[in-house]
Amino acid sequence: MITLPRATVIFLLLATAAVVAIAQQPQSTSDSPIRLVVTVTDASGRPLIGLTREQFSISDKKAPLDITYFDAEDKPVSIAFIFDLSSSTTAASRKSAAQLAAQIVRTSNKANEYAIIALKDAPELLCELGCNEAELAGALQQVAAPDAKEVKKTLLYDGCDLALKKLQTGKNSKRTLIVFSDGLDSSSKLSFTKFRDELKESNVLFYAVGQQKPTDLYGSSSMQGGGILEELGVLTGGKAYFPIDAKEMTQVANVISMQLRQQYTVGFKPAEQTPDNKWHPIKIKLNLPKTEKSGAPYVRYREGYYSH
Repeated sequence: MITLPRATVIFLLLATAAVVAIAQQPQSTSDSPIRLVVTVTDASGRPLIGLTREQFSISDKKAPLDITYFDAEDKPVSIAFIFDLSSSTTAASRKSAAQLAAQIVRTSNKANEYAIIALKDAPELLCELGCNEAELAGALQQVAAPDAKEVKKTLLYDGCDLALKKLQTGKNSKRTLIVFSDGLDSSSKLSFTKFRDELKESNVLFYAVGQQKPTDLYGSSSMQGGGILEELGVLTGGKAYFPIDAKEMTQVANVISMQLRQQYTVGFKPAEQTPDNKWHPIKIKLNLPKTEKSGAPYVRYREGYYSH
């Protein structure tokens, strides 16, 4: 057995403590690029492909930011589906929602991973993120199956909160939440404001497919719920859709899966060298040659970032 001098032992203990203390200190992310997913489409929602880094420009308070990262590959996505199974939706709409989700899965990147969450009396995880193909199919069958028990509560924000927590553990850097709902919440513990702030700070895109009842299509509650879904979509760079028949639902599924496969990831360094924990609005513009036949493209992205 080797016996070290007492002074050497004390030195090693102090050095170890210093290393541990440094490791436990919060690490600044000011030198790490912020990365945003950017969706560029035409008026029909079809993605515009083949764009280059030089065609994008980013500004913070009109000050240009250097693009330090650019990617246009079809990267896999971690996706959480949420289905409202409460009595505010119809059995037919729930079945259609399950079919639409299955279509999105079939036409998306085969390396994607999925989770299924059902809004019942409480948010219920039917399929854990990364579940296998059989488990995913079984979960969608549960969504489409008629439920004998009437569910009077709608816990949309609580369900979305659960989805965000699951997506934080996703293996893919691109993460998306796809919600099938009328947009109304009656019983969540989490408020809309808190969920909105939570979503705003995440890197998750919010897509929604409206499930308004035909009898309430133009009613005040339907418009309120639809407005909530639209707001959350715009906030994250996603989008809300409101198909009215089977043909439009098929089109929506195709559009969503195409967009998720043909997006751009753009990275930049924060304007402020020292993190200030504040929200920084940004603008992303495209520099494209003008043509008479094509209109201006639609550019969607999370319109800001927190400097932490």
